[in-house]
Amino acid sequence: MEGQCSAIELHPLSLLLYYNHFFKEEQVVLYSFLIILLKIKRLQALLGRFLQLGVEIKASNYCEDGALMKLSDKEKADFFKRCFTAVDGLWFVKTEEKYGFEKALEIDQEVWKVMPKIQARELKKLTGMDSGLEALLTCLSLKLDLEGYQYSIEKNSAEKCFSVIISQCPWHKLMVDSNRGHLSARVGSSICSNEFPLWASEFKVKLRFALKEQLCQGAPACMMTFY
Repeated sequence: MEGQCSAIELHPLSLLLYYNHFFKEEQVVLYSFLIILLKIKRLQALLGRFLQLGVEIKASNYCEDGALMKLSDKEKADFFKRCFTAVDGLWFVKTEEKYGFEKALEIDQEVWKVMPKIQARELKKLTGMDSGLEALLTCLSLKLDLEGYQYSIEKNSAEKCFSVIISQCPWHKLMVDSNRGHLSARVGSSICSNEFPLWASEFKVKLRFALKEQLCQGAPACMMTFY
């Protein structure tokens, strides 16, 4: 199963709902702030900021008075995805500044003991799937697709187990791009070993988990096995 082709293709609106689940309150604040900026004729500056976030917004999306008219579902989903990744890094850095790296990593571990459960349950709702190996494979693939991983899945149907080979991890890349690559191995080893085993339990699949190789530790790919 190649990483770029999930068993179920989600409509852009579903992607929006997935990310919007984590940003309901922030959405009101962000759009209110957006409208204020537009009304004081800062459209050009605002567009520049959005383009830096990787969201394509055309001038045709705005009325003559500068009010937001419409965004495509994909543009909205991209916006919330960017916010999702930014918040994940921002809260860690701010916690680290105040309490130190070790304390920030300790809190991050606790966060990622809960987040996989939220993600898995949200994807169950979006796909209409519940429990079992196929549901786990489908929803885990969608999670990896949504977050921008490049990966493949090797499935052993006879033994009812599978491996995930990740050739590019967006979280590792973000740390390298922000000049924090030297910390990526510490974060990756701590978070991934907590995060991914919880996916199996959410789908009531009795599988053990092994993180055999990691990109952040110099391996050519991450090798995760559910067995």
